[in-house]
Amino acid sequence: MRRLDAALGSAVFVLAAPGVVAGLIPWLLTDWRSSDFPALVELPAGLRAARLVAVASRFRDAFPILLVSDLGRSLDFYRDLLGFTVRYSFPDDDDPQFVSLAIDGGKLALGATDQAVQSASASIWLYVDDVDGAVADLRDAGVRVVAEPADQPWGERVASVADPDGYVVHVGAPGG
Repeated sequence: MRRLDAALGSAVFVLAAPGVVAGLIPWLLTDWRSSDFPALVELPAGLRAARLVAVASRFRDAFPILLVSDLGRSLDFYRDLLGFTVRYSFPDDDDPQFVSLAIDGGKLALGATDQAVQSASASIWLYVDDVDGAVADLRDAGVRVVAEPADQPWGERVASVADPDGYVVHVGAPGG
């Protein structure tokens, strides 16, 4: 292990070693100016510290984009079954290749692809008032239920369904 003096400068917010240290040592994700941050930090051999420039103020309006094999079929699922509204589509005709959706402040985009969809790489979470009723409606519409409604240790009731490409959509409600 080598030691790194925490006095690298007040603009340093996180240690990074080609993108992995922050994931390995999450407690380092702190402002180094805070009084509870240790004066010295030990890094595994071979890892280097990198000064990260704070650019957060430049970014806004984030949303995930799911690549889908059949955009029309996915629109039927997200718009018609789940209640998302279309905010933008391109091209703006009967056969879009990209669609931006919104639901109650949440955003999601769908992009058409002719390559294999990697649906295990992402999932969606939606809150509802009645998990059991929502899942029953989706099942009646032919949607595959991945996990039946169940109370979770953290206090929510959750079920999971699959969209047409296999992306998991978690349906949850706060416990009561």
